[in-house]
Amino acid sequence: MFLLLLLSLSVRFAVGSWNISDHLSTKTPYSTEYVPGSDPEPQDCSVLSMQIVARHGSRYPNDGNAAELDELQAYIHSHEQYLNVTQFGWLVNWTNPYTADLTGNLLKSGELEHFHLARRLMMRFPSLLNVSYAPKRFIVQTTIVPRAARSGNSFGFGLWGGRPDGDLDDSYTPFWTYSYAEHEDYTLRFNRNCPAYVEFKDTDAANVQYRTFLEHWGNLTAKKITQKLALGNSWSVSSDQVHTMYLACVFDVVLRNDVSRWCALFDQEDIEAAGYGEDLDSYWTKSYGNKLNYDISCLLLDEIIGIMYGKISDAAPLKLQFAKFRFAHAETIIPLASILGLYRPPADSMRWNASQEERDARVWKGSQISPFAGNFVFILYKCDQNSYKVKVLHNEVPVLIPGCPSIICPFETFKSLFSEYAQCNWNQMCGIQALSCLDPDNETIPGTNGFWQVLSLGEFVGILLGSFLLGIFLAVMPALYFFNANQPYQRLVAINE
Repeated sequence: MFLLLLLSLSVRFAVGSWNISDHLSTKTPYSTEYVPGSDPEPQDCSVLSMQIVARHGSRYPNDGNAAELDELQAYIHSHEQYLNVTQFGWLVNWTNPYTADLTGNLLKSGELEHFHLARRLMMRFPSLLNVSYAPKRFIVQTTIVPRAARSGNSFGFGLWGGRPDGDLDDSYTPFWTYSYAEHEDYTLRFNRNCPAYVEFKDTDAANVQYRTFLEHWGNLTAKKITQKLALGNSWSVSSDQVHTMYLACVFDVVLRNDVSRWCALFDQEDIEAAGYGEDLDSYWTKSYGNKLNYDISCLLLDEIIGIMYGKISDAAPLKLQFAKFRFAHAETIIPLASILGLYRPPADSMRWNASQEERDARVWKGSQISPFAGNFVFILYKCDQNSYKVKVLHNEVPVLIPGCPSIICPFETFKSLFSEYAQCNWNQMCGIQALSCLDPDNETIPGTNGFWQVLSLGEFVGILLGSFLLGIFLAVMPALYFFNANQPYQRLVAINE
């Protein structure tokens, strides 16, 4: 019974062969198509390290969503005498259930999404994960946002809760996590810290496709909803109100698997179209709609490959590290998927007036790329003849990285695919002046202009001497850390304590 619970996923409401959760874009509850035993480990290889980048689990509506629902509630109550009480009588007394103390919080189902993800990965990679916790073995980083931090806690409890070697009651082992202030988080919250991107995402170029689609879909759907509610001329539902009603439907599904209320205002075609509209928004503001959308995730990619490089090089800071787990947001997962080259659609196919056939056949779907608790797992293998290989899992399923010969990709090949980002000049692309900063928890490996290049002896000695002097000044710190003056946000040395 426990094993069934362990492998269980979020319940997804379905009618016949049509599943409403397939059309909720990035607000889709987590599920995976991975079948235990379907992905055998490569022969003559052993797992050397693992890195995870995961989105937070299912959540309550955020503050903006709740404000829209408050406005809808007020409007409904001022027009309740006109409603079709026979079919939609529940609307008369409807109040927004998402109060200020709940908005944005992680749901119980969101906690379970990460708890069970951890348990499944532990069963799948026992030699790496089914071991006792130690801070130098396992690094847990989250954004400063509570739902991301609690997702990391839920994942950690899945790995280290209920172990016979646990330190506290119920065999629970406390574990260490760290976060940066949002304005200093350049690997997980890069979207908030890049001025060029912040400026772009509010432009017409970033939003015209979504806004045009929303107006077109909203107006058509508003007429149908007005008829269903038998409002006549008493209340002409607006396109903005239609979108808010769709959000109410989405969170009815996410929280309660309930399609009997708000979702009943829409037909299947409406839901599918709304999901496509949400995908347009994410595509044009977070993905291939603009190269800057995903280029700014280069520091995260830089760090991921740098840790692999360090493990291969047997660099001292990483000798003891088994895995690093990161918990963030859709604004992290979607750019990462794009910089990896995954799910790239044909040019000009993601547009507001795409045909139904183009929509149905699209490869870019937010519900699959970044559902709640969506995740990437990067696995580094050490194989015979001292070779190293990489496998990437997306939502626990192996994916072929474009340019790799197979799902199991030689590390050198994997690294070369992203040589464009080996000298990630984040400051230049974001239009900000270079700054110097001290990053106390970096993970990557020495490099002159990037993590893949080895320091010369003179450079190494210079950095070593400088770090010694800095260590005297910062005697309370457990280790020394350095930054390349030309790349102030690129991590150069990591001591995982």
